[in-house]
Parts: sequence; C-alpha cells; structure tokens
Amino acid sequence: MRRGPAPKPAAEASRQWQNRIVGEGEEDPTQLLANPQNWRIHSWQQQKALGAVLDEVGWVQRCIVNKRTGHVVDGHLRVALAISKGEKVPVVYIDVSEDEERLIVATIDPLSAMAGTDEEMLAALLGGVETKDEALDQMLQALMGDAQNAALKDEPADNESRRESNERDLGDRKAQVKPVIYVDEIAVFERALRATGEVNRGKALITVCNAYLQNAKGQFDIPTEGYAPLESLVRT
Repeated sequence: MRRGPAPKPAAEASRQWQNRIVGEGEEDPTQLLANPQNWRIHSWQQQKALGAVLDEVGWVQRCIVNKRTGHVVDGHLRVALAISKGEKVPVVYIDVSEDEERLIVATIDPLSAMAGTDEEMLAALLGGVETKDEALDQMLQALMGDAQNAALKDEPADNESRRESNERDLGDRKAQVKPVIYVDEIAVFERALRATGEVNRGKALITVCNAYLQNAKGQFDIPTEGYAPLESLVRT
C-alpha cells in the first residue's frame, strides 16, 4: 500500500471540502465502464434481494461515475441488474483523478461497514417491514434473527449500567425469561410488541398475553387458580 503525502498544516487542512460532483443524468448501462479496481463480489442471494427492492420501490440512489475516466465508482450491481432488465441507470458524475478514484473505490463500502448497530432498534424496524418477494423476505428474516441474538448477548450485566446505557430497562437479569422465537415468527412477534405502545419489551409481552387471555375466555380451559398475576412475573 502506497503511503500518501504528509498531513497538511492545521490551517490548510481546515479549508472547506471540495464539491467534486459535476453533474447528473441517465445512462445506458451497457455504455458504462466497470471499474478495473472493483473488488466487490456479489452473491446470487444479494443480486436477488437487490433486484426485489428495485422491483418493489425503484431507484432511490444514483450510481457514481467518474467523468474523467468513465469508470463506475459505486453501483456495479445496480448497473448489472439494469442491463438484465433493459433499463436506464440514474447516475451522478464526479471529476476525480485516478489516484482519488482508487481511494474512493477502496474505502466507500468499508467506511459504511464501520457503523455500529442498535440491535433492538433494527429489530423493531425490521418487524414493521413487509415484502412479497421470497428472496428479500429471507434476507430480512436473517437480519432479524441476527439482531435479536446480538441484542440478547449485549445486555448489560447489572441494573445500574443497564439503566444508564438504555432507557428500555429489561429488569433484573436473574428474573428474566427469554423465549425462543424461530426466524419465520420474529416479524409477527415484533409487530405484536410494537402494537402495544409499550417501550419496555417485558411489559409489551405481558400486555399481549393479557389481551390474548381476555379474548380467549370461554374458548379454552385456562386454569387461573394457583397462578400469580402475569404482571408480577416481570420486573421493570
């Protein structure tokens, strides 16, 4: 890896960032040049999932093309899918040198991947997403499962640090009950919790259970004697 020039003095480094965008438009994807430095490999599953999003929603982000070299800088898979569909590609043109182009290609995806994840927020978001496409649904369900598993692993060890780090207090760790939810059931589970309006997930689950018991009166032989109220089983 080549090392760049030494850092510039603070006064010079604080200047405004250059706007390297020089235009926008639509292009025939067969006329766009794949970047010879593109290092990304797109799996069949990713191709199917992205194609499904484009079918359901359409274009929401332009591909990036370097006007100086003609190379695609970002959006190779979208260009390939557009070729297979016979569609034009919305593009944004930038004007950068070949060295700058290499820097962008090397960092644009890894920089996005450096962002952290709020697993509970992601799980709640995914719980409200619906799609009719099987490949896209499988991807969303896999993301949901990963988010749920990560949220369980990342729970703080003591009450004080938990309350300081997250307002959604899960209660005494020793008194927690963790149900096993299969991947294909997580979306329904999350929608039910969100429908209660409760921030605390334990309270939300109890609300769902109480609503079910109230609606099920007379339909099932549900014993009540000898059982503590549901609310007493969850500490908040």
